[in-house]
Amino acid sequence: MAERTLYIAANSLDHRQVKNMSVIFQGKGKGRYVLADDVNADISMLDMDAPDAETIWENFRKRHPGRSAILLSAHPVEKENALFIRKPIKIDDLLNLLEQHRIELEQTEQTPLISIDYARKYDVSKCTVERSQQEPKSMLKNRPEDDGEFVQRCCGVQGDIDPHNPKEYHQIYYDPNKN
Repeated sequence: MAERTLYIAANSLDHRQVKNMSVIFQGKGKGRYVLADDVNADISMLDMDAPDAETIWENFRKRHPGRSAILLSAHPVEKENALFIRKPIKIDDLLNLLEQHRIELEQTEQTPLISIDYARKYDVSKCTVERSQQEPKSMLKNRPEDDGEFVQRCCGVQGDIDPHNPKEYHQIYYDPNKN
């Protein structure tokens, strides 16, 4: 199996810092780490030495409550679901931290999303997606007819959202604490 690429958002880094990270990821990172936009990132990097660092952190948490973050600062910083790296950054320390996170994500993604008992009971192997250029009809074929309950359990349900509106975009994240 090919190694998973870790997508990293440089949320509050300045142009110079972003350029440095890009060079690091293309060199010693060997393509395992890629700078990405905020929407598609697996983890974010935030500069906590910025004058408005607390506001940046609060806004980041509102947009991405479950996403891990790497906090860069000359002084120790402790935040929930965040890792800290002291400035000046040691490249090997940063890459080791990113590698640990990449491996954790890789292992998490190999975990089945539904139980084997559930899959046997509802025969989810028949739950297939059709790709078409035509107007979408039913996306699921060969599923048991049970008034949509199967679809909801298999795929979940989410109404249309505006992906450019952070409040609506936040709604599509799964929160295991919600019913």
